[in-house]
Amino acid sequence: KDYRLFHYTRQLDHLLGILRGGFWPRYCVEDFTWMLGYQAFMAFPVVCFCDIPMPAASDHRARYGRYALAVSKMWSIGRDINPVWYVQAGSSIYFHFSQVVQHPVRATLSTIPNPVKPLLPFLKQTVGAQPDRSGMHPGQCEVLPFEEELEWRHTPRSLTDSWKFGCDRNIVTEADHELSKPHRLLLDHKDIDSVYVPTAAEREDVIAEFPTLSARVEVLPETP
Repeated sequence: KDYRLFHYTRQLDHLLGILRGGFWPRYCVEDFTWMLGYQAFMAFPVVCFCDIPMPAASDHRARYGRYALAVSKMWSIGRDINPVWYVQAGSSIYFHFSQVVQHPVRATLSTIPNPVKPLLPFLKQTVGAQPDRSGMHPGQCEVLPFEEELEWRHTPRSLTDSWKFGCDRNIVTEADHELSKPHRLLLDHKDIDSVYVPTAAEREDVIAEFPTLSARVEVLPETP
């Protein structure tokens, strides 16, 4: 694991937006069928990071974006950022959560016990499915070993009442993302360790707008 946290994005404009105004916690849909016992999805506004060392992150970059921003893990202290807890199917922890959320009819966000709710954005199966991000199978899902992603997350506490729940993945609208836009995770440029872009021209674009970052913007070419 790296001593830094990396946030990846697919577009230079998104990277520049983070440098201008901080991290926008957009809604992320997660499959909770494993916990509830029937097809169910929840969505939370989150900012995602990982601590995969950059030399080992080529697959992660290909899936989540060629642009990256790195901050020290020390920066995360006091900003409500925590590693994701990966739960193995069939484990005692797996069955514990299933039993805790059981409901005689169908569990919903309102029936899940309050002590469990703050954990929900930070729980994932070790292996699960998500919409394909590799570009190889558009519109389909891919099965991933999530625990290899070494993910960390931030979710605004102030938006807990705006989490989404439904029986399929189509539970988030652009209006939901706009709701979370003012709740950005702010970032002072002095706290940035490195910025990574795939081309020298884009490095110059970043430096042109943020000259104080010139020594910390690196070109990391795309790998085949």
